[in-house]
Amino acid sequence: SSRSSCEMIGLAVHPDHRRKGFGRMCCMDALFRAGKRPLVLTANDDTIDFAKTVGFKIIGKRKQPDGTILNRSEQPPGLLTMNELVQAIIDLALREDIGTGDLSSRAVVPDIATATGTFLLKSDGVISGLDVVAAVCRTVDPAISLSFQVADGDACVAGTLMGTIAGPARSVLVAERTSLNFLQRLSGVATLTRTFVDAV
Repeated sequence: SSRSSCEMIGLAVHPDHRRKGFGRMCCMDALFRAGKRPLVLTANDDTIDFAKTVGFKIIGKRKQPDGTILNRSEQPPGLLTMNELVQAIIDLALREDIGTGDLSSRAVVPDIATATGTFLLKSDGVISGLDVVAAVCRTVDPAISLSFQVADGDACVAGTLMGTIAGPARSVLVAERTSLNFLQRLSGVATLTRTFVDAV
C-alpha cells in the first residue's frame, strides 16, 4: 500500500472452498482496511468478472513479462463502514446457509406457527457477539424479538441462561443457526483472549 492507495496483488481461493463467499469476504475486508484510500486489485481475466460483482471498475490493463494481461480494477474509497462490513458478512452467512429459502422449514412448519427458544451456555466462557446475533435476527425477520440477560464481556459459567428468542417459527429456525455460529465463534475468541490476559 501507499499513502494514496492500497493494492491487492492477487486474489485466489482454493477450489474446495470456492462459491462460499470467501473471496467476497476478503475483498470487503481489504476495502475496510483501505479506509478512505482507493483499493486497486490486480486481477487476471478469470478473476476480473468476480471483482466486478464486488464493485471494482477496470481502470487499465498491463502486460506481464510472460505475456499475461492483467486488469487493474479500482474500487472507489470509503464504501464500507464497520457496520456495513459486518452486515455483508451476515448476508453471506445466511446465503450459504439457506440460499433462496429454508426448504425444510417450509415443508414441515406452518406459516402461522410461532416459536420461542433460549440461548443456554454449555461451557464456561466469555460472552461476545450479541450485537451480531441481533443483526442476524433483524436481517432474517424484524418480527423476531430478543432478550438478553448477559452482556458482551461477561464471564459466565456453564448453564447460564444468556437470553431468549421468539417470533415466527420459520424465521426463528433460520436465524438461530447463523446466530449460534457467530455467537460460538466470537465467544470462543473472547474466552481464549481472556485466558491469555489472565495468564499475564
